[in-house]
Amino acid sequence: MVLKALLIIAAGAFLIWQGIRSVDGYEAETEHLYGGQIETITCDNGKAVGGKGMFAVSAQLACEEEQDKQRSRAPWWIAIGVGVILFGVSRFRKARAG
Repeated sequence: MVLKALLIIAAGAFLIWQGIRSVDGYEAETEHLYGGQIETITCDNGKAVGGKGMFAVSAQLACEEEQDKQRSRAPWWIAIGVGVILFGVSRFRKARAG
């Protein structure tokens, strides 16, 4: 039972870490219109770092939009992580008490 509680706490810590990562933005793929076709590009910290047309204005805008999406999810990741950790701590206390 203690191991299960520790795993719940670890899952909560992972969710918080994911939320903190989302604040700055992390590597992701998105699509943009380049040369009349939808092309996939790789973005990191809101900047295009790879893919066809990575220097195009549309690529930059697509990467900034992807970073904004990541930032908008950050508070939710952190809030859910805190909730999971609190739940895990309560389970841990119950398991240790008896």
